[in-house]
Amino acid sequence: MSEECVIIETTVGALQDAQTLARALIDMRLAACCHLFSITSCYRWQGNVEEGEEVTIRCKTIMKRVEGVIEYLKANHPYKVPEIIVIKVESRNQEYSSWMKASVEGVRE
Repeated sequence: MSEECVIIETTVGALQDAQTLARALIDMRLAACCHLFSITSCYRWQGNVEEGEEVTIRCKTIMKRVEGVIEYLKANHPYKVPEIIVIKVESRNQEYSSWMKASVEGVRE
C-alpha cells in the first residue's frame, strides 16, 4: 500500500498571505498541491461574533510530511491562533497518490 494521503487546511485573511504560504509549502516539498478558496467566515473571537472574508488553503500531502506542514504553518501563519486541520483521505485515485508522493519526495515523475 502506498503512503497515506492527507489534506491539511488552514485559513488566512489575505490572498497574498495564502499564496506565500502555499508557494513555500510546495517549494519545500511539504505539499504536492495547494488549492486557495475565497470564503466568508463567521466565528466567535474574544467574546464577539465576527464575520469576514478569508482564504482557505487546502494542502495535499502524505502522512510523513504532516508534522513539517504543521510546524511551518505555526511558525509563519499571520494569525495568533491559526486553524490547522488534518484530514485523512479514505479513498483516492492511485495514480494521483503516486504523483503526490513523487512530488513531495522529489522523485522524478
